[in-house]
Amino acid sequence: MAEVEAVFQRQHERDRQEHLRFGLIAATLVNVHRRKGARIVKPSDFLEAPKQHLSPKDSVSFLDAIASHHVKAPPKAPRNRKRPT
Repeated sequence: MAEVEAVFQRQHERDRQEHLRFGLIAATLVNVHRRKGARIVKPSDFLEAPKQHLSPKDSVSFLDAIASHHVKAPPKAPRNRKRPT
């Protein structure tokens, strides 16, 4: 379970860094082209409010539930029937 939590935490951190980089680029472009007297745009103006994430334990349970509905049982092997001659 600790491994799953570590993977989710690393992915969350990567996503946050990516959003911050995007916000910095977008704010730079807007500020370069803003009119006199317009307010200065901050990188955080382009970020979404933090979303509520599932805990790692809840995420695993959720994914297991999805998998149980989508995984089909393996097909049965055909019977060797003798054809009437």
